[in-house]
Amino acid sequence: MLMTEEWVGIDMSKKDKRFDDICHICGMPITKAQIAICTDTYAVNFVEKREGDISLTVCIECYEKIKVHYTGGMKRAMKRHKEAMKQ
Repeated sequence: MLMTEEWVGIDMSKKDKRFDDICHICGMPITKAQIAICTDTYAVNFVEKREGDISLTVCIECYEKIKVHYTGGMKRAMKRHKEAMKQ
């Protein structure tokens, strides 16, 4: 089963011609100029226990947030986790 439009709940048949895709992180419609990452790949969905092909598109703003989360690697991630557990 393909995990593309059906899997993420997007009906691209009703697509607004001003936009080229939807950011799969924030859900905003985006133009080609606003696309930071676009991938077609194979994925395993551990939550829904299925697998298949998936297309993901990420806007520039969400990509910048993703980069912040990966900066510092696991050490920084553990620090963020520790800080979150204090709240």
